[in-house]
Amino acid sequence: MIEKQNVEFKREYNDKVNKTMLAFLNTDGGTLYLGMSDDSTIYGLEGDIDEWYRKTINSFRDSVTPDPTAFFHVEPEQRNDKWILTITVERGAAIPYCFSKHGLVPEGVYIRIGSNTVMATREHIRQMIKDNGMGQFISELSIEQNLTFEYADTIFAEKNIEFKQPQKLTMGLIRADGRYSNLALILSDQCPYTTKAAIFEGKNKETFKDRKEFAGSVFKQIDDVLAYLNVFNRVHGTFEGAYRIDHSDYPEVALREAYVNSLIHRDYYIEGSIIISMFDDRLEFMSVGGMMPDIPVVDGGFLVRLPNRNYNSSQVNTASFDREQLIIEAFTVDEFTKEDAAKILNISVSGAYKVLKRMNDDGLLKTRKKGKQLMYSVRKIINDGGTLTLQ
Repeated sequence: MIEKQNVEFKREYNDKVNKTMLAFLNTDGGTLYLGMSDDSTIYGLEGDIDEWYRKTINSFRDSVTPDPTAFFHVEPEQRNDKWILTITVERGAAIPYCFSKHGLVPEGVYIRIGSNTVMATREHIRQMIKDNGMGQFISELSIEQNLTFEYADTIFAEKNIEFKQPQKLTMGLIRADGRYSNLALILSDQCPYTTKAAIFEGKNKETFKDRKEFAGSVFKQIDDVLAYLNVFNRVHGTFEGAYRIDHSDYPEVALREAYVNSLIHRDYYIEGSIIISMFDDRLEFMSVGGMMPDIPVVDGGFLVRLPNRNYNSSQVNTASFDREQLIIEAFTVDEFTKEDAAKILNISVSGAYKVLKRMNDDGLLKTRKKGKQLMYSVRKIINDGGTLTLQ
């Protein structure tokens, strides 16, 4: 008999015994013979075999989480008049198992590769979690177990909702094995996934106006991100008769839905931040991973784009108002042509004609024919006993 992936010999009890047992538990099981050398020579265990039996069981059971008791068996065995322990370990049902004092980090998780017992890498630990959870991220074991829920506690308290151990079990924050799930990680103050928001000048990413990164519980990120975006969510007013109607660039419900959906549908197996970019004419939510709805998909993610519903109207209305004011101020007395207006406005003649036509339609200008040329003049406002009329 030789050492291989599922067979190991240890001449005496030491820390390597527990590491090998843990590796068997996390891989495909195996048998460890305690009291035998690497070449399978039997040396035996000195002293009381019952004491070695109890020490081996208690040491492994007390140092590993979750409880591995159901997956290993220790049997005293006498060979050549010498006592050894045959330790049989099955593959566990709650992989990855780890040493409690270290947790789910390389120092705490061991696996079996060939005849060697080695520390698992962080990527290997994540893959073990993913494989054991069958791809259900939120129910899988959190790689971070030292979690706090101060912000979540505040949110639930404000709604008069209990958020204690029983509720965490019911909600799936605590798994059947007593450890925190990824759902708990996302809601915790230690949530490692962040959101980055940037406000740009214009319609491209050349000039920053402001930017910020948001971290912590997703509850906190939702509150902080939406509050931040609303600072830059401008309100424009229009008039209908005597009434002013205000329109924000983006409806708050649209902001909330777009951002919350980017949190819900992102691929949490992929590291990276949700990216929010606000331009003059649009607001974009870039989430990590792909999805099924018909939303623009780009390399490594999908994009939700909200058009600024005030962009076109504000640009036209502001420009139009400014141009009309220039025309009125420049030609208060004199008649003028569309060519004259084009020079004043520094735009094309055809563009000037459109401005003048709109002003004429609105009753701000008068027109007359002078040969083939159309002449314009600004209508004067006459105050006749408190009544304002255009002349």
